Amino acid sequence: MSEKKIVLGSIEGAKELVCAAQGCDFEVDVCANQSVLDAKSFLSIFSLDLRSSMKIVFEGYNENLNRVLKKYAV
Repeated sequence: MSEKKIVLGSIEGAKELVCAAQGCDFEVDVCANQSVLDAKSFLSIFSLDLRSSMKIVFEGYNENLNRVLKKYAV
């Protein structure tokens, strides 16, 4: 299991994360405010404060997801 801490900061960042997560054949979760949400869901991500840090938890490797996570890493 891998974990990365990120701050998306904008709707564009949220869209990038969701699109990258949807391209994965494994689960990608967002942990924020004592909640665990599905990173493949626009509604889940848009319910968060995008200016706050969040932890992304995933098992597996996807080049596009790693690129997005590095871009928004804290």
